[in-house]
Amino acid sequence: MKATRLILLTLVLLVPVSPCSAGDAEKPVSSAKAFVRALSSTESTAGERAAAWDALRAADKPLPKAVGAAIDKAGESAWWRLTALIRSNAVRKGCKGLRTRSSSHQENVRKAVRDGGFSRGKLDRATAPIDKELQAARAAMEGAPGYGDIVARSDEIENNAVQADRRFGWTQELRDMLILLALVSQNTRNGSHRPILARNRQVGRWVDPCEEACAARLNVHRLLIGLQVMYIDPRLVIASKKHSEEMVEKGYFSHKSPTEGLKSPGDRAKREYTSWSGWCGECIARPGRASGLRAFRQWYYSQGHHGIMISGAACVGVGSTGGTFTLMVGNDTSWSAPRTVKMDTYVRGRYRAGDDPDMLFKVARWCQKDGLKTQAMDELARVLKLKPDHKEAARMLKGLQQRKPGMHTRPMP
Repeated sequence: MKATRLILLTLVLLVPVSPCSAGDAEKPVSSAKAFVRALSSTESTAGERAAAWDALRAADKPLPKAVGAAIDKAGESAWWRLTALIRSNAVRKGCKGLRTRSSSHQENVRKAVRDGGFSRGKLDRATAPIDKELQAARAAMEGAPGYGDIVARSDEIENNAVQADRRFGWTQELRDMLILLALVSQNTRNGSHRPILARNRQVGRWVDPCEEACAARLNVHRLLIGLQVMYIDPRLVIASKKHSEEMVEKGYFSHKSPTEGLKSPGDRAKREYTSWSGWCGECIARPGRASGLRAFRQWYYSQGHHGIMISGAACVGVGSTGGTFTLMVGNDTSWSAPRTVKMDTYVRGRYRAGDDPDMLFKVARWCQKDGLKTQAMDELARVLKLKPDHKEAARMLKGLQQRKPGMHTRPMP
């Protein structure tokens, strides 16, 4: 028995020790795991997270799904940290007037827009009491401990999201509007708007930041004057964007398009499988730069445009190119309808493709396969504008035109 034990002990001592058995500290950690750990840690510094991100990107490989999921989770965490700060006693004390005293002035603002004798001065006087309470609420929020850290962390995460293709873009203008919208939405008595804003945060990630910022500023205004917020409808977004693009390409500035089949806002909305609230209208603006706030401000001080923005419509879409903006409103909230789901995917793909003709051609092929033949034709026309010798796009467009007679393709300039 003693001899057997001696043999077993000898064998154990002779077995080589695996490097893994020395503990996790000696395990090589992948750049993806290192970034996720840094992003998830409450102890990591901005410099450490930046270094982990740079190392991950230096690998020049597609980002693992875990990285995208971690970025999304971190973004939501930053959002809820902001919400918790706004709900804290210190901030709520400074927001008391916004909650209790603003409501008595809301009807005055709506009347200033609806009634005769509209003027900038009259509107400013009507909104002054609400603006005063809003400034007090902003000061309370911005002076709260931890506010600066939350903003800086949000900027960091959202910029990671842009590079990881989780968001189309991020700007200071958009950040400021989303923070302001969070502040106002948390200090209104009616909470029915919160599911709408939650959906808007998701949809807004697909579109240009100046377009999302414009929609956010509009919803801030609607909440301040006692109205329900609007959904961001991707179908209205793309209808608006295509109109802005055509105005720039053809050198005109009008609600009436020179293209057959696209003459009116209703035609353009129908083309993207949604409805347009014909009883209130469409807004266009040329603020001179890609700023959603500048476009909003132009419409804000125009009685007709302001009336459209505070109408009873449920949905809004803002589409821009360069310094030209179009805003459309509608009432179709059929988000789960198969055609609507397909349109959501199309809009997201179109924004991702940008002006890359090869990526746009892939979008067109997907549209054709999934029954969005009108959108396929539009994207093929864009491909040929960017790359006139794209033979496959030309052949595919000709085939669709033959199969769909009477459907007007957006002509190439």
